[in-house]
Amino acid sequence: MQGNFQNLSEKQELALAALLAGKTRKQAARLATVNEVTIYRWLNDDFFRSQLRGRRGKLFDEAAGQLYGLTEKAIATLKKNLDCGIPSVEVKAALGIISQALSTRNDEILARLERMEKLLEDENYAEFGTVN
Repeated sequence: MQGNFQNLSEKQELALAALLAGKTRKQAARLATVNEVTIYRWLNDDFFRSQLRGRRGKLFDEAAGQLYGLTEKAIATLKKNLDCGIPSVEVKAALGIISQALSTRNDEILARLERMEKLLEDENYAEFGTVN
């Protein structure tokens, strides 16, 4: 039945929910009332794995959205703590700001590099018919 079904069974849904909640495979098996070997078999099934990946992705996106929503408040907190009068707190706030600024800059540089590599690959393919 590997990859041939379009819907998960009730037990698979229970196991999936448990795995998404951070439970171990053994705990997921117990919650879904199946053998642990069944969990391993499901995890080798393309459809089950794709459901797990997709739902994990959605959970991550939701969490990231919540974090992004807090950035304005976090920045205000860092700004406030830059001048709070407690040197150790001010230094930590300053280091946090610098770290984030460098991380953002690194992300920008990596994105530019990836675009350049893609252009070079496309150019090599167009010129020589191969990608090195």
